[in-house]
Amino acid sequence: MGLYSYTRLATYKQCPYKYKLRYIDKIPEVKTIEQFMGSTVHKTLEKLYKNVISAKLIPLEKILEYYQKRWARYWHDNIKFVKKDFTKDDYKALGEKCIEDYYKNYYPFNNQRLFM
Repeated sequence: MGLYSYTRLATYKQCPYKYKLRYIDKIPEVKTIEQFMGSTVHKTLEKLYKNVISAKLIPLEKILEYYQKRWARYWHDNIKFVKKDFTKDDYKALGEKCIEDYYKNYYPFNNQRLFM
């Protein structure tokens, strides 16, 4: 009997051919630089909010340091660049700017509109 999960079922519902490629043929999914940057920013903000929930506010410098370390740890050369005008460093800097802007806009993270 095969392994079923929400992700597998959602993939099949979205596109049976995508399901076949990923789970039956086991063809690795190509990750774009936009996906990589977005997931790295997302994981960084997730860390920020896990600490906020525990009443620990991480300074901006430390959260940016976490982003940079995570970027370096998970970066690999198989990440696809769609826009050839931008470099790895351009995307990394854009992610840092997104985090910095978010941090400055929502600090101290007790705004009611965040939790609605």
